[in-house]
Amino acid sequence: MPLDLRFEKEVPAGFGKTVLEVQIESTLARKSEVLLKVLDELKKHGLVRSKEDEIHIRYCVDEAIANAILHGNRLDRKKNVFVTVYLSDDMWGVRVEDQGKGFSPDMVPDPDDPQSLLLEHGRGILIMKAFMDEVKFYRNGCGLLMTKKRPRK
Repeated sequence: MPLDLRFEKEVPAGFGKTVLEVQIESTLARKSEVLLKVLDELKKHGLVRSKEDEIHIRYCVDEAIANAILHGNRLDRKKNVFVTVYLSDDMWGVRVEDQGKGFSPDMVPDPDDPQSLLLEHGRGILIMKAFMDEVKFYRNGCGLLMTKKRPRK
């Protein structure tokens, strides 16, 4: 099934334009395809400057999409995940939305808590916040917007 490209959502404040918007069914098999499209778009605009940048972006976007598919939509193929890339003169952003019931980011176990050290989940949000300049959740946790300042030329 080809990617369903859509361009009807409102652009968040501060961004000049939408450069990519993709809708996929909630299967992990589609995740890599979207991740590559996002990376290609960011590279096309000169926003991936090093292998380290690529690794950080890859991890953040992969984690956000996987969370939307697994935890948001619970692998329900009738539900979709929406991934959007935005640009402005001074920053770029990736929005990931699911059609799940939502969650409270405050309820995710603190990965630094000794009781959480052996859990196999809960580190993705921490890493997204470490690599991106800002991570915002909205729509009761069904939406996520990660932003990063553009690199200096």
